[in-house]
Amino acid sequence: RSHFWLDTGGRCPSGASTHPPTPSRERALLQAMAKTLDLTGLDKVLDTWNWAKGEEAAAKKKIEACKTQVEAFLVKQGVTDLVTAKYKVNKRLQSREGISKKDVPANVWSQYAKKSEFAVLAFTALTGKRSAAAKAKAKAKAKKEVKPAGSFKVCVCGGAGGIGQPLSMLMASHPDVAELCVY
Repeated sequence: RSHFWLDTGGRCPSGASTHPPTPSRERALLQAMAKTLDLTGLDKVLDTWNWAKGEEAAAKKKIEACKTQVEAFLVKQGVTDLVTAKYKVNKRLQSREGISKKDVPANVWSQYAKKSEFAVLAFTALTGKRSAAAKAKAKAKAKKEVKPAGSFKVCVCGGAGGIGQPLSMLMASHPDVAELCVY
């Protein structure tokens, strides 16, 4: 794990250990640095990142909806390849093979396992619409919104059968059911 000391030219601040700090020591160092550094510029960058994360999520939803529509069209036409005036679409199956570490002996795993390392940079919004507090507030608000009792019309088909009879009785006694039709 690498540590970079901001505003010190890459050197440890005076009095700090050259060994990686413990999580509590690291937190204290970051809080001390935050008091001495102007983080306004960084907050602006993080605001942009936060906005982009929201846009990315919306774009992913839109992409999945488009993929679903195109795939439905391909299935309906019974084809896997399609060419329009502007686009070419190809549907193919892709597979990957893998094994779990628990499926093979340790010496085989250590000899043949493929490893990759990469940096992951993540952040969490502390304020605004995408913050954890705002999401929790929205979730709590959604739980409070209750449909009025007796607002559902229910139809039970096969109400004379072995499952339909008790189901009809349950539906008749349920407070959210305003009208029950049994056939």
